Amino acid sequence: MEKCLFVNDFSQYLLNFLADRAEITGQSNSEKWNLFFEKVEGWMNQFFISSEPVELYGVNGWYVDLEFSRFRRPDGTEFQMEEYAAVLLLADLVISLDGDAMEYECLKNTEFEKYFPVYYDYPAEACAVLSNTQFCDELQNLYDRSFERFQYYVHQSVSRNPKVIEKLKTQYPVFAGYLAYFEQNLKESTKIVRLNSFGGEEEVWYMVPR
Repeated sequence: MEKCLFVNDFSQYLLNFLADRAEITGQSNSEKWNLFFEKVEGWMNQFFISSEPVELYGVNGWYVDLEFSRFRRPDGTEFQMEEYAAVLLLADLVISLDGDAMEYECLKNTEFEKYFPVYYDYPAEACAVLSNTQFCDELQNLYDRSFERFQYYVHQSVSRNPKVIEKLKTQYPVFAGYLAYFEQNLKESTKIVRLNSFGGEEEVWYMVPR
């Protein structure tokens, strides 16, 4: 799995996967995206369980947007694990659109082959296989740094937005709940795959077997 995922040109693997599995080749740009959405919808019907967005105050920027999604495991015959990882990433893209018609149209206007290198060609050295403790430590560090900066925003005398403050106050307990769940339920032997590393504007994915 690491040989396929921990590479500098992972987008090429995704494009090859889509060509082989979804037969997205040779059509117009709009047709490619329509086929993409149709294929991913089928995969989501097969594997997707639920998803919950969480928004925290930014560590290095304005906000940190997280999506906690649950998927069924494949039965072991239809997909290799690296292929299943590709399915999860592509499903995550559709989930992030949140059913927004304008977001779909914006994506459709993006050149299909040029979209994936922008978002999925992360540095191979930024990826890692983590223990359950390392994974929870990374989430805790994100929580602590975000909450510290949020507290500064809440207590500063200018540039405060009460609606933003009230919304974010509800988000930290949700994030803490997920962290507590992982701490209590992941086995010591659990290995978590992290694609990319958290910095500022990067997209980061954790794949957690449960």
